[in-house]
Amino acid sequence: MKTKEEKLKAVTEDIRSKLPRLMQLEKGCWINTKYGKAKIISKINHYLTCLDVDSVITEYSERYLNNIKGFKIIGKEPMLNDVMQSLRKSHCGRFIFLTEGTIIDDDLEYDRYVSEWDLSKPYLYQQSEELINFLYELL
Repeated sequence: MKTKEEKLKAVTEDIRSKLPRLMQLEKGCWINTKYGKAKIISKINHYLTCLDVDSVITEYSERYLNNIKGFKIIGKEPMLNDVMQSLRKSHCGRFIFLTEGTIIDDDLEYDRYVSEWDLSKPYLYQQSEELINFLYELL
């Protein structure tokens, strides 16, 4: 049986594969270099300012990064809009999101409650195990 973290990783990778904009080198994108994992906090022209896991700010040029062995774009953390866009792409718009955070399945003759998104937490990794399990089952 997979843990919540393993399921979350699989769902996140699936969403990133369906939405290439999450893999663009810009603010909010995570990268992995030979020096460790870092998050891009700004981009000016082809220069990136990154904050690594040890809270060290580093400047990189895209050209330099592309020449580093072990450099990999991890991508941005999916948010609610990314999850819904991904669902629409893979399941033909069958899910409806209601304003209070409820996701329903509109593919049936009647609306069926599917899961709930905590609107006070915008990122997928902040959501309940129930929601992660639901999204994982759709893969």
